[in-house]
Amino acid sequence: MKKEQKVNSIILVSLLICMAVVLVAGAKMPGKDNVLMQIRKPISLSTNWIDSDTGKGLTQNMISIGRGQTRVIKHIIPDSAANCMYLCVWNSDLHITASVSDVVVSEMGRNVGLVFGKENGGLWQMIPLRGTEAGEMLTLSIQNPGMTHFFYFDTIYYGTYNDIQFGLMSRGILYTLEMLFIFLIGILLLIYSLVLRKYRLLGYYHSLFLLSLLAIDTGIWLLCNSDMLQFLSGNPSLRYLMACLTFYTLPILMMLFFLESPGSGEMFLCYMITAYMCWIIIALCLYMLNILPLAISVVTVHFFVIGMILIFTGLCIRNYQKSHSRYILWTMISFLILAAGAVLSIVQFYIAETEDNSFYFRTAFVIFLIVMINSNVKESIKSFTDKRAFGHYKRLACIDPVTGGNTRMFFAEKIREYPVINRYFLHMNLLQFKVINQVLGRTVCDRFLCDIYQELEKKITDREVLCNLGNAAFGMYLEAGNEEMIHKRCTEFAESVHHTIQKSKIQIIVNPQFCLTPVLNLTEKADLNELQDHALMARNNPLARYWQDVNCYVYNRACREQLLRDKELEDKLDRAIAEHEIVVYLQPKVAVSGHGAASAEALADRKSTRLN
Repeated sequence: MKKEQKVNSIILVSLLICMAVVLVAGAKMPGKDNVLMQIRKPISLSTNWIDSDTGKGLTQNMISIGRGQTRVIKHIIPDSAANCMYLCVWNSDLHITASVSDVVVSEMGRNVGLVFGKENGGLWQMIPLRGTEAGEMLTLSIQNPGMTHFFYFDTIYYGTYNDIQFGLMSRGILYTLEMLFIFLIGILLLIYSLVLRKYRLLGYYHSLFLLSLLAIDTGIWLLCNSDMLQFLSGNPSLRYLMACLTFYTLPILMMLFFLESPGSGEMFLCYMITAYMCWIIIALCLYMLNILPLAISVVTVHFFVIGMILIFTGLCIRNYQKSHSRYILWTMISFLILAAGAVLSIVQFYIAETEDNSFYFRTAFVIFLIVMINSNVKESIKSFTDKRAFGHYKRLACIDPVTGGNTRMFFAEKIREYPVINRYFLHMNLLQFKVINQVLGRTVCDRFLCDIYQELEKKITDREVLCNLGNAAFGMYLEAGNEEMIHKRCTEFAESVHHTIQKSKIQIIVNPQFCLTPVLNLTEKADLNELQDHALMARNNPLARYWQDVNCYVYNRACREQLLRDKELEDKLDRAIAEHEIVVYLQPKVAVSGHGAASAEALADRKSTRLN
């Protein structure tokens, strides 16, 4: 088999080498036709625009358009654009109509803005220029039905369709990489949190699970805001609504995550979550009534995030003063970074003349996620390692080295998980096994005990437990409606022992002895030491019931009372000897042949009263 695998490997490697040689040789050979796709950078059309109303050239990078206003701008098609096929314009909730020589060639954004379900957000509008010639007049009629204030000239490009698509993808490569990185981190973190849940590290599981949802939600938000989704979905309104919905969800997940931190002010955070969700519901209702655009409600979320972060930072400072934990310190730093990003985004929205006003918040949020994931994963890995090490040593302590079954410690913990009603503890001992050990040897006897354990295990149900108590003794925690059922099972256990002897071909007699006790204390969990003491009290006790056919002693309360009386008498005797209360009388024994005292027997009596 190994020889065949080696031959197959040699053949596979040889084929790969041949393929590589052919490909390299083909690349070196000159071709007759050039089949490579020519992709060039799209050309910017950001200058030489003319205001249609004044006829003057526009020198700034943008124009301001108030709500409900329409601006018309013109541009003479240059020679370099005459042979191009498309013009690309960034349309941010605007109604843009493009005309070439007074002929409409493209229109986008009609009936958008405050209309429920029609807001588009930002997207690229592709304007066809087929058949146009240099010197023709390109006219853009821009109407603002919503809250957009500026139209930027540096977002206008022209070129072939492939050039523009490639340029847009290159322009949004940072967005795309951020989205892929955060989304992948969220998926991996979700898997890791489920592993922590399996190992019952529930504290870290909850926080990392919420962090993973936060990362996945952030990835979806970045995807909906990127140009990449425009190439995947033809519904701009759906994309914009998804972007707003995922952005609304971010503060909720952040507050739920911080709620898992100790000393986070649970009641206050619950009030914050309730207030925020109430505001989101109100904002969505106002949007449905065409009163409040989503863009404005998104800005209010920025304000809420700033206030929330400041409160989180104050709580972190308070907790850090108490514990001086490095984890709390990094949490505080990450929240401050996020607050700075939110403030800069709001400033850009109202003041700065830039098209991407979410860049700082987006970047700060990614940094926030990375810092929080890093600190939480570090803490969880440490606890996870400690938990696994503890579990490893615990498993070693719970696995009997002789039989490979349960140890006494595992048995004692396990029976406390089961109910105590209709439960019995059965102690099975192999009589005179020390002598057998000396005759057969330790190795053979250990293998014999292992075989017996495996046979007994076949008779144990899922709601029962078996263990090796040591010294050729086994403990069983059994479930039965009455003692007659246990009697029948003792017969089965004895047959299992004899069957094991026959299989192992040991030429020696091994007899099992059973001691049975019901679980009498029905108010507490079962205790192994108490159960074993009761079972061993019954052994060879004349007051215990005895099943002769299976050699089993059954414990009852009379056994315990007899043991207590014997113990009390023994204590009295020891005390009397220690206090010299015992008087010894020697009674001579007279030999008949010699007519003299040959020996004597000692009789003991107390000084005051006879010893009862």
